[in-house]
Amino acid sequence: GNVEYVAWEAPGLQDTSEDDSAVIKKLKDTLKGERSYINLVIYCTLMNRERFEQSEEIAIRHITEAFTTEIWESAIFALTYANRVLPPAEYETDEEEAEWFHSRIDEFKSVIRRALVESGVSHSK
Repeated sequence: GNVEYVAWEAPGLQDTSEDDSAVIKKLKDTLKGERSYINLVIYCTLMNRERFEQSEEIAIRHITEAFTTEIWESAIFALTYANRVLPPAEYETDEEEAEWFHSRIDEFKSVIRRALVESGVSHSK
């Protein structure tokens, strides 16, 4: 059968000229009435930066404050621009490069988990 859904793409919090509270208000207005439930959140962050930035930790806190910790139960964190993440030159074999790349992913996972816990999320996988 047909499945109805609402897709809403938010500009990045903490990185636009618009205040976070205005962006969140627009989303809340979109979700009024019958469309009051969020089934999926895809939170995109740039993997080609050196680290998960403090502004993103603030954005996670703002989202949590606006929608409660339950919003993260159906969230996926997408690490974008992974193709631009290059290992240092000293990694010569494919296995060394893969191990380095996976360690970068693990670093992001760790920081994202910490940001979620600091925002009040009690458990994240």
